[in-house]
Amino acid sequence: YRLSTNLNSNFSVTSGNLSMVGLSLNEDTISGTASIGKETVCITASSAEGPTQTAKQWIKFSVYNVLNISGETVSSWRGQEYSVNITVSDVDSDAAGETVLTLNQAASQAGYTISKTSETSWKLSRSAANNAAGSVNVVITAATSAGGISQTKTLTSTIVTYETVGFSSLPSNHYGSDTKVWLIQGEGTWEYVPTAVPNDAVISISNVPNGITFSNGKLTVSKANVIDSATVTLTATSSAGGSERTAAQTLLIKVWDRLDYETAPTVSNIIGTIDGRVYTASVVASNYSSIVWDMGDGTVYNNVTSVSHEYKEAGLYTVRVTVSDDRHSVTTSSAVHIENDNPAPITPDEPKKESFNWSAAAAILAIIGGVIAAVGGYFRNKHAAVIGLALMIIGITAFAFMW
Repeated sequence: YRLSTNLNSNFSVTSGNLSMVGLSLNEDTISGTASIGKETVCITASSAEGPTQTAKQWIKFSVYNVLNISGETVSSWRGQEYSVNITVSDVDSDAAGETVLTLNQAASQAGYTISKTSETSWKLSRSAANNAAGSVNVVITAATSAGGISQTKTLTSTIVTYETVGFSSLPSNHYGSDTKVWLIQGEGTWEYVPTAVPNDAVISISNVPNGITFSNGKLTVSKANVIDSATVTLTATSSAGGSERTAAQTLLIKVWDRLDYETAPTVSNIIGTIDGRVYTASVVASNYSSIVWDMGDGTVYNNVTSVSHEYKEAGLYTVRVTVSDDRHSVTTSSAVHIENDNPAPITPDEPKKESFNWSAAAAILAIIGGVIAAVGGYFRNKHAAVIGLALMIIGITAFAFMW
């Protein structure tokens, strides 16, 4: 501030202290870096020429704070009471209530309020009932007109209210219901990728028995072996709402044995006989749905318990009989040795030619003798004729039987 008079003058502070507000007088200029405070100063001008004259100027200095607002807004959990402190500068330390804080409409409609706790401290709050999940753009405006100087400052933040920690998924593709996981023994695995809210929730597992693994966020259950009953606890953990919270999902996992009859297919040893190249065999089988004979030469018989098979060539063959159901298979086998061609069957010899000739000759002689005796006796002796006729009949009969 430069002092000016109509005559050449010297200036001095004759009342008050400029240093109280961070200022000083140098010749005709008041300057410096203002500091908080209030001071009334009298500056006296004394004429440098002519008769001594003085003039006084009273100046009231009021140095106010620059308006500032600060505060760290944080996230919270749904249904949790929300409260954070907002700090403002004391613009006029000699006055009270010179600064007012207000909220934007969106924040007010969402249930946020701002209230004064001291000259420099305010509280941004939201009741538990109003603290719903979601995000709200909150703008806090501080305004003052202390000393006739208008100042405004704003604090803007997007405040997120998180849904409480919880699992957003349930296991599927099993025979139980929800968290009761029922599987049937067999090939392959069953998998479950759990998800939780909020998105940053970390999922861990406890009580992991054999046959169950948890890696890279995936729960895997092997169905190779029966699991009588396993209780597995998944835990989701998050601090997104300003404090650590957890949620648990407990799975009851059971791998059931596949339903089956306790009986299994059975087959006895092969009982067989060989007649030349024909092999006849049988087995006793039970509890089967199919039975297959493999004769060892490429021939197969199905659904019979006995076979009669002729081999085309001699050799050593392995005969196998396999009985099966939908899960089990049992095989029995037997070696069969087929020899080279058998000699022709022996038939009774024909009657020797010599015997046949003698018999025929005797029959012919009997016929001839009988004719002679019958003819001769017819003329001489009737008894001789009868004997001759008898010999002839015997000879004819014997000859007929030979042929």
